Amino acid sequence: MKLKSFLALVLVLVLATAGCAQLPRSGAIKSGPTLQDGLTTDYLYYSPVGPVEGDTQIDVLNGFLNAGTGPQNDYATARDYLSEGFKSAWNPSDEVLIQRGKPVVAVYPNDLAEVSIETMAKVNADGQYMALANGASRLLDFKFIKENGEWRISEAPNLTVIIKPVFDVIFRSYSLYFFDNQFRYLVPDLRWFPSRASTGTRLVNALLKGPSDWLEGAVQSALPKGTKLATDSVTVVNGIASVDLTNRALTASPIARQHLKVQLRQTLSQLSNVSRVNVSIERTPQDIADLTNVVPSQLSYSPVALIDDNLVHLTSTTSTTIIGAQRLIKASAATDFALSADENWLALNSASGTSIARLGAVGTNSLVIDSRSNQLHPLFDRQGFVWTTGSGAGQEVAVTSLAGKKIDFKSGWLLGFQKLRFALSSEGSRAAVLVQSPFGTQVFVTAIIRDKLGVPTGFGVPYLVLDSTSGAKSVSWMGEVNLGVLVDGVSASPTPTIVTVGGGTRTLPVVDGAADLIGTNTVSSIYLRTLNTDLYQYRGVAWIWLQTGARAVHFAGF
Repeated sequence: MKLKSFLALVLVLVLATAGCAQLPRSGAIKSGPTLQDGLTTDYLYYSPVGPVEGDTQIDVLNGFLNAGTGPQNDYATARDYLSEGFKSAWNPSDEVLIQRGKPVVAVYPNDLAEVSIETMAKVNADGQYMALANGASRLLDFKFIKENGEWRISEAPNLTVIIKPVFDVIFRSYSLYFFDNQFRYLVPDLRWFPSRASTGTRLVNALLKGPSDWLEGAVQSALPKGTKLATDSVTVVNGIASVDLTNRALTASPIARQHLKVQLRQTLSQLSNVSRVNVSIERTPQDIADLTNVVPSQLSYSPVALIDDNLVHLTSTTSTTIIGAQRLIKASAATDFALSADENWLALNSASGTSIARLGAVGTNSLVIDSRSNQLHPLFDRQGFVWTTGSGAGQEVAVTSLAGKKIDFKSGWLLGFQKLRFALSSEGSRAAVLVQSPFGTQVFVTAIIRDKLGVPTGFGVPYLVLDSTSGAKSVSWMGEVNLGVLVDGVSASPTPTIVTVGGGTRTLPVVDGAADLIGTNTVSSIYLRTLNTDLYQYRGVAWIWLQTGARAVHFAGF
């Protein structure tokens, strides 16, 4: 919108009197249920107020922006600021902007207005969260009309604007669950929705649309493509969520229907009022037997440390040496290691490369599977393969079977980067990579494409999790959707940071000389190793020192 010169003085006066919008500015903050427990009604903490008689255009605009804090009853209060013809047309669920700083509001004499908002993140209609670079901003256009002598908004963008503290109260993260390509493990895809009675409906609609773009190729849905909700509402009565699908779901085989019920059950059971799921197709109940052996992949909660040429299981009260490992470690002069999830296989890093050996077999010797120098920490996946890679740009990621057979695997986009750290998720469908790029260090996650037998063939597209401004120094998986990363901070030592893939970040206390942040499939088991081999465990609010002499620390299967 271009401001004509003769309006310049008027605009200056409007800006001087309007100032900057504050979000939220009005409406009581009430006590209520803990949002993390989930809600069964549209009651929320924030109760914004509606328009009052005699409101100016700036009053109406500020009130409308403030009302984005109240999603109850489909943003009923915000709609009170809209004209009768626009109330039903406005779709606040299309997008959420999380603002940084204060918005700048400009109201023009021709009943138009602009709001410039610096944004730190946004969430789209499918609940996908996207962090934005510093300085990112949006310019929003509005139009006013007078109805019954009062100003109302007749045009506005299909979105709401809230500050981060309000977002943290109103919104909650939920995982949509898809299957890996072998239908063995569930793979989470994080989304964000307001905690409302309609959250279950939005979760199922998002699940029916499919996974995020970066997960394509690594996950499958048992829900036939094109399936929708026949009744556009997921109802919950006495802990039972009822999902009514269109007849497209009839094309699913009996085993596929069992899998689709698992997806629905695992996704909806994140709501505190859901314990079971009933599926119907065009209002006809379906008798679908429960599959109970398909769950998110679980791994060990006990870390293993390389101490004095021994591999030692560390628990809160005891430490146990892994029998058979010492001879192999001494023979190869290993400096790093990996254990398979069942702890039957050992991979060792040394100056001569990476070797593998079966533990417990009498007289077993290690087999060199990758003789390249300067290799990163080796990894086992749940499908029975070993992952190795050199750090230099141009070096392929190598995948080897336990029998020592090289797999035809293409590194794709990762080939051109210098690789600093590499980590696999517990189910083996996702990788996190810390790379050195021309812009600095960056953290990406990427899908691992496998065939129906579980053999990996390549990577999907990269999804940037932390840009070069973070100064990341290590990366590991911590839970289903979190990464543990050491990032540059204000102190000399890096800051331990939990990064949610598809969400925000939170920091942990700094430990002097931090070198590695070590995690597993739960964020309750977090360990840190320092440059001088001290090992710490994070317990609630502080790091607790465990011991020294830990040359390397990993969880089995990571």
